[in-house]
Parts: sequence; structure tokens; C-alpha cells
Amino acid sequence: MRQRHFPSLLSLIALSFLGLIGCAADTPASRAFEVQELVDRAASTANTILKENRLGNSSSVLREAKAVLIVPSHFRGGLILGAEGGRGVLLAKTTAGTWSPPAVYTLAGGSVGLQLGLESSQVIFIIMNDNALDAILSNNFKFGADMNVAFGPVGGGRGTAFAGGFKPDVYVYSRNRGLFGGGALSGVTIQAKEDWNTAYYGSGATGRAIVQEGSFDQAGTNALRTLLLQP
Repeated sequence: MRQRHFPSLLSLIALSFLGLIGCAADTPASRAFEVQELVDRAASTANTILKENRLGNSSSVLREAKAVLIVPSHFRGGLILGAEGGRGVLLAKTTAGTWSPPAVYTLAGGSVGLQLGLESSQVIFIIMNDNALDAILSNNFKFGADMNVAFGPVGGGRGTAFAGGFKPDVYVYSRNRGLFGGGALSGVTIQAKEDWNTAYYGSGATGRAIVQEGSFDQAGTNALRTLLLQP
């Protein structure tokens, strides 16, 4: 049975799930702690996926990237009603070739169809152009809309992504082979988690101010940013 996607309604399922995960973070101090923990887990995820010997040409893709969104735990699951989502950090490439501080973003979406079970995976989204990055920063990014996506799980490479002149806006690397494919991300949206960003960086810490304008910084993000500079 083909799944039908209803992001406006079923995204609430995923967002509610994420809210339960983060319910302990009910004060600015605890939220800041949760953000640091997320940044540290993102560094571990990047190290695991990007350093995987069987990953193919992800390093060369990363050198050309405009931004990355690292999601240490992306879930999919359901029974008839399905939901998927996760929480991660977005970093953009600066004009100097370094990486910006990370901003917290959430992914959420849902579907109706024949489905059963629960999966969790580490995922990196490598954003290849300014249009895709601006759509994310404007909270206007939705998979399956105007963006071309190439799936490159562990063991995949970049070579087939340009077949027929196809130039993806986003590469998706997952540590679990087969988690993504076809329309799996259709209807999933990416939104800034502004309350977490404010708790970690201070007042006015929007996604754009953090990753594009360079208005905020935290020493606790240096390890992740340095890791992404490695070949």
C-alpha cells in the first residue's frame, strides 16, 4: 500500500514525540545543557559517518558543501499512522572556509499507510547550495517539494548522483543502509528550535544569526567545528 503524506497534521505526531524526549529541558539552564549534549553527540555522529571507510566520497562532497545538518538520532515508526523526525544541529560554511557555530533544528513529518515498527539512525544532511540553505534558515524547507535529494548510505558514493546531469541540493548519509529511499523523506520539514538556541547562546540567537551572520559563539562547539574541517 502506498503511503500518503499529510505533513500539516501528522508532523504534530513527530513534534509531540520530540517534545516528550525533551520534556526534562524545562528551564533555560537545563535546555543549555541539552544543547551541549546534542552538539557533543553530533560530533560523535559526524566522526562515525564521515570517517567510515566504506562511505565513498563524502569528504569531497563536504568540502564543496554550503552547510551540514547532523542528526544524532532520527526516528521512523508507527502503526498505520506513521511519524518520523529528530533533533540536530545546523552549521554553515563561512567565507573563510571554516564552519559556523551550530544552531538547533528539528525534523518532523508523518504519513498514513501500511507501516509497522520503529527505526532509529544517525544521519547527516549535506547541503550543497545557497538556495537550500536559505530555505532552511527561512523555516521554509520541505523534502519532496522543490529540493533534489541524493541518498548516500554507508557503502554508497557520489558517482551516481550526477547521472543524467542530476545535481542534488542535499546529500543524505545514514549509518543504517536502507533507512532512506524513494519518498521516505517526503513531507518532512526542518524548523529552527529557537528556545533551545536562545538558552544556549542568548537573546536574539536565531538560526540565521548563529550560522550565517556570525553573531554568536560558544567554546563548547569548537570540537565539532574542527572535526568537520578534517579531510
